Amino acid sequence: MLRSIRTLDSKIQTQHPFFYFIRGKSHGRSSTIQAVVQTILLVEDSPEDKEAIIRAFRKAGVDNSIHWCPDGDSALDYLNHRGEYADASKAPRPGIVLLDLNLPGTDGGEVLREIKTSPDLRYRYARWRWPHGGAALT
Repeated sequence: MLRSIRTLDSKIQTQHPFFYFIRGKSHGRSSTIQAVVQTILLVEDSPEDKEAIIRAFRKAGVDNSIHWCPDGDSALDYLNHRGEYADASKAPRPGIVLLDLNLPGTDGGEVLREIKTSPDLRYRYARWRWPHGGAALT
C-alpha cells in the first residue's frame, strides 16, 4: 500500500500538485508565496482499511489533514457542504478524494456520477484508477 501511495504522490505531484497548493500574493514590487496544505478526503467503510491507509500516508511522510467519511452519503454531504458539513469552514474542499467504489448504501459509483454531473464538483476533480476497486480524485 505504501508503494501505491508513493506512486500516486509522484504522479500527482508532477501532473496535479494536491499536497501543497501554492498561493501567490503581490505586494508592490515583491511577491510572497504561501503553501497551503490541502485536506485529503478518505471515503472508506472499513475502519481497518482506513487506519492502514492513514498509517501508510504517515509512514510516507504525508502530514495533511485526513477527513474520513464511512459512506457515500456522508462524502456527498461533505463535498456539497450539506447537513453536518454545512459550515464550509469545518469542511474544507479536499485536494484529493480517495474513494472506495464498494460502499454500502450510496456506493462509490454513485458518488462518482454525482461528482461528474455537479457543475460545482466536476471540474474540480479528475478520476484516477486505484488498484483493488477504488478511485482517487484530484
